[in-house]
This record gives sequence, C-alpha cells and structure tokens, in this order.
Amino acid sequence: MMPSSCLGLVAAWRSGRAAVFCLHYGHWMLAMVALALCLLLSGCATPGLDPSYQVKATDGIIVLGTEGASQATITPGRSDGTTWRFLTGFKNRHIVNVRDGFVVVRLDATSPNTRYGVYQINKTVVQSANIATFAAEGGTVTYIGTLAFNTEEIETTSGWTTGRVMRKKWNPDGAAEFLRKNYPELAPKLRCLPTIEFQKNKFVIF
Repeated sequence: MMPSSCLGLVAAWRSGRAAVFCLHYGHWMLAMVALALCLLLSGCATPGLDPSYQVKATDGIIVLGTEGASQATITPGRSDGTTWRFLTGFKNRHIVNVRDGFVVVRLDATSPNTRYGVYQINKTVVQSANIATFAAEGGTVTYIGTLAFNTEEIETTSGWTTGRVMRKKWNPDGAAEFLRKNYPELAPKLRCLPTIEFQKNKFVIF
C-alpha cells in the first residue's frame, strides 16, 4: 500500500493538473456554453411558411403585414382579455423574416385564455406598455392586420425613453395580392379579420 504521504503528493499533483487544465481550457468551455445559450435564446429566423406546405385542419395560418421591420418574433402568451403575459420556454415560438412587407406563419390554434404576442422586432424586445396580440383559429388562413413599427418617445414606469412603438393599419388588398403571388394555393382560402388587440404587456423589461 502506498504511504499516506505519497498519496497526498499524488492528490496534490492531480489537483494541480486539474487546475492547469481549467486554466488552459476553461475559457473555451465558457465560450461554448455562452454560444449555446445565445443560440437558444435568439433562435434561428426562418423565411416563413413553405409555399408547398399542405395546410392541416388544425393549423392556424396567420398573415401579418409589417412596416419598418425585417424580422418579427411571435410567441404564445397567457391573456385575461386585457393583460398579456409571456409564457416561459420556447415551444411554438417563431422568429420569421419579413418578405415584401408580410409574414406568413403556421401556428398552433390558441385556447380561450391564450394569445400570441409580437414581442420582438428586429431582435429588439418591444419595450412598450402595450403589446400587439392575436388569436389563431385552426383550419383557417387569416390576414389579421398590419403593424407599423416606429421609433418614438414612450412613457414607461421609470420615465420617458426611446422605444419601438406599434401602430395598427389595415391592408387586405395588399395581403391578398401577396398571397396570390407567393402562396397561390392559400390565396382562395384567405379571410380578412382585424383581430389584432393591444393588451397590457407583462413581459416588458425596465
């Protein structure tokens, strides 16, 4: 059996090697973890619904017009009719690139107490007291309206600041033309319902 003094030297030697390993490779490990977290949080943007996609009876196809945005992040949230709360996790979250002023995305149908929120524009969280929300009905193709994003002075709980403000607009003819050009199979199914509602934003960060 190895003497205790020798065991102590071996343990110290191993501990020293571990310390050297951590010093040499620890920053690389931290960088890899940070990169993984960034990818998870930011997600990957998609061009939207594939034109060849065959719509299912449970699908809710949403057509959203945009002005002043090249990318929109849509996520589910819980709503009581006046207040919208961001649902934790990333299930059914969509980061979609805007194409010719419109976003076409397939969403799971919402329940009576859930609504989707447009909470991030061009990778920037919408820091506003109100957020644009909407419902998704299964088996439908719906143009819900257009959101114009402008940089304005907005009032927050901590005072006035510069932020991206959303304004509602209505362009059903533009939505119909966009679908005829890019999604000819969906165009005949299009219905136009101005269902965007601004609700109190409980995800806002100040």
